[in-house]
Amino acid sequence: MTEQEFKSLIEKAENNLADVKKSLGDKAGADQLKTIQDTLTSLQDKMSGIENVKVNDKDVPISQYVKNIQEQANKIEKDVKARLFDMGHKEKTLNGKVLDMLKSDDWKSHIKQIQTEKTGKVFILEKAANDLLTSDWTADTGAVGLPQLRLPGVTAHPWKATPFYALVPKRTVGWEHQVSYTEELTRSDAAATKAEGSQYEQSGATWISKVLSWYDVGHIAKVSREDLEDVELMNQIINDLLYNGLLRALEVKLVSGSGSSDIGGAYTLAKTFAKVLGTKPVSNPSMRDIIGHAGLMVKKGYNAAAANDTNKTGYRANLAMITPTAAYNITTEKDEIGRPLVDNLDMYRPYGLTVVESEDLTESTSSNTFLVCDVNKAMLYLKRNLILETGYDGNDFSYGFRTIRASVRGNLLIKNLETYAFAKGDFETAGGLISV
Repeated sequence: MTEQEFKSLIEKAENNLADVKKSLGDKAGADQLKTIQDTLTSLQDKMSGIENVKVNDKDVPISQYVKNIQEQANKIEKDVKARLFDMGHKEKTLNGKVLDMLKSDDWKSHIKQIQTEKTGKVFILEKAANDLLTSDWTADTGAVGLPQLRLPGVTAHPWKATPFYALVPKRTVGWEHQVSYTEELTRSDAAATKAEGSQYEQSGATWISKVLSWYDVGHIAKVSREDLEDVELMNQIINDLLYNGLLRALEVKLVSGSGSSDIGGAYTLAKTFAKVLGTKPVSNPSMRDIIGHAGLMVKKGYNAAAANDTNKTGYRANLAMITPTAAYNITTEKDEIGRPLVDNLDMYRPYGLTVVESEDLTESTSSNTFLVCDVNKAMLYLKRNLILETGYDGNDFSYGFRTIRASVRGNLLIKNLETYAFAKGDFETAGGLISV
């Protein structure tokens, strides 16, 4: 390109940018913004195609000349993309781009040409295109197209806190070892004063020996070799997502697992909150009153004088798990002159309990659940600790993909009688139970 041609091109580019800026008003519609976007793309393509300019028959690098044009174009393009996104017009994903390419006449013509040559290339192209279309790919605005990670058990935030996993006692079990334990099934305590010459009353109990089942929790992510090489910190990002995603899935199961062919969660197995026999009604009970009553229920049982309440051991609660909404409500309570009763949850110790927030309890306009327990009566047995592994799945190697797997194998043990060490309830309804 000659110096004169270059100057002409730069002048046209500056005129295009001036026209774009003029048309980029606050009232620009989606169609107008898309037209501007196309103009900018064409302009950037032209600028990127310039390498050298001949001055006196010598090639002169011109990167400094076009840098200003590219920076202006990039700034305007970001503004256009942001406006289109606010209008609900998202940039076409890689899936859509590949699909458009496959439907285009140029692609069909290319395939026919390869087929007439009777080579095996057509299979390779179709296979590659099929892999692209069936993979879960995404391309965000201004970002490189990357395989989207599928993380089972993680809906939005894999970095959420995992308080129950952090606090529950843990024990590692070696290979080829099992965990066996004994549980009491029935019990009758008949000790009483006997009349002279009569027979003593008979007490009894039945037990059952059990072997703990193991559950494997995990997930995988696939990433291309090129992404690992090109994207900064990609390895660390994927490992972080997989590890924290696995912790999130495990936390959900430890709290609310069904216990049916799965880990039985502490909240699932806990006894439902009820008024303890003999307690006086509490007028306008606060959340602190409810938490304290749940601790009493853990200690005495919900109806300690009734024959059908088999909690005859008594436990001392040491943990209260509440929702973020409940935590906010507690820390915003004021006394009669407007001073906060609780500065922060870390300093809050109602009835000597540690209080933590859990995002795995239910909170809605009509429900706000809690769990009060002696967390030491649960034990998390780990047959295989949290581990990250890499390898190849199927034809990953041929297509340059790497499979990364995160998994853990274990189970939460809460014995049948020790479920009385766990009391669950709902702040929205529990107050009514202890106010009468």
